Amino acid sequence: RRAGQPERDLAAFVASRGPRDRWRDWRADKAAACYKKAGFAWSRRNWLGLGWYLGLTALASPKLVVQKFKTQSVRR
Repeated sequence: RRAGQPERDLAAFVASRGPRDRWRDWRADKAAACYKKAGFAWSRRNWLGLGWYLGLTALASPKLVVQKFKTQSVRR
């Protein structure tokens, strides 16, 4: 828009993204979904489910697990 060109529509945006970008987005989305399920398992005290979903999260995005543990851990 700053260059005076019209805004791209959704189809043009999707077509402009390569397979690597789409793969990274898919992986990040799956990691976030698994982390959310791990939170629900934690609240139900389902320790096996917690371990399973945290493991899947770590496989999809190890960076997410480290980031979440750093920001959400309680320091005493």
